[in-house]
Amino acid sequence: MAGGSPPPLVLFGAFDRHNLGDLLLGHVAARLCAPRTTIAAGLRRCDLGASGGHAVVPISSLDEAVDVLHVGGELLCCEAYQAAVMLESPAAAARIVARLDRDREAATAWARQRIGTVRHLPYLFPTGDRGRRLYAGIGGTTLDRLPAAARGEAIDAMRAADGLWVRDARTQGHLAAAGVTAPLAPDPAVLVAALFGHRIGRRLGALSALRHRFANGYLALQLSADCGDDATLDVLAAQIARASARHGLGVVMFCAGRAPWHDDVEPYHRLLRRIPGDGMVHDAHDMWTLCALVAASCATVATSLHARIVAEAFARPALSLTCGAAGAAKLEAYFGTWAREPTRWLVPPDQLADALPAALAVPGRQRAAYAAAQAAAARAAWRMLLERLRQARA
Repeated sequence: MAGGSPPPLVLFGAFDRHNLGDLLLGHVAARLCAPRTTIAAGLRRCDLGASGGHAVVPISSLDEAVDVLHVGGELLCCEAYQAAVMLESPAAAARIVARLDRDREAATAWARQRIGTVRHLPYLFPTGDRGRRLYAGIGGTTLDRLPAAARGEAIDAMRAADGLWVRDARTQGHLAAAGVTAPLAPDPAVLVAALFGHRIGRRLGALSALRHRFANGYLALQLSADCGDDATLDVLAAQIARASARHGLGVVMFCAGRAPWHDDVEPYHRLLRRIPGDGMVHDAHDMWTLCALVAASCATVATSLHARIVAEAFARPALSLTCGAAGAAKLEAYFGTWAREPTRWLVPPDQLADALPAALAVPGRQRAAYAAAQAAAARAAWRMLLERLRQARA
């Protein structure tokens, strides 16, 4: 389009559910696309503004001719049933899973009705749309494990993209094996401190009571729901007790995602009862408060990829906990691509206390240099993608 203001750019992602990373990716994309007006689109209409998120419209309600930029996340392999369940409330999701989890045919039929599509991978663009389709930092570490029809749909979507980059070498390798060349750059959320540092800094005032309570600092701890069995919690309690005693730190537990199949607050309370030192469960839902909680910590230990990315963007020490196989694969793929010592900062629960001193000992200047390098690489990838979009409109 020559002259005049460009039409709104549609940002597509999983910010139709509560999850720190997905909500944050939408904000990163909107800031980097400014001054162009953007519209947040997901699989359903919702408003997560109370959690710092977006007012979201269904992607199905928009004209196929509009330009759409996918904001990223581990969505290259997100099948329709998974996607649909995560749009439900936790109670409704539990009922649906109990009824459908062992009946793939019924689960597929329910998911198609719930989100209004017959596609296997609803967070990808269908081929043949008239507008431009771009992907920023998408992940698909388990692409090789998808059923053949879904895998073919993913490959076709990537091959048809007008521009893309992926966030980890494993995803890049899967696509290369299928003949799709995809540039590599860090997850867009590495830009959180550079783009939103002042905004997040203003939230630190709301944490003053927390910082007063933990005068020597605190460990920010986030766990996915699959860490919630009693045996794992017993191990974590012993490890946290050792770490707290050695470093004089309190423990602040938080949920990075409230959507089904993300975090569950109930295991935190069971863990808290097992910990002899000072600790608390922080009930924040607001994504900016969650970012501030991580940024103000002495260290962050998390199963969430984006909780660690936020910590490292603010040059804070961070460890990734590897509880479940699926989550561990994503962490290993991402940090195996970008971390200087990938395996050193990926720890099972029984190694937390032994790994923490080394993480705390990394000089602040080294952590800051790593954060700056990651942010610069992500900015370069964004420039490439947005230039593709500008060229298409010229």
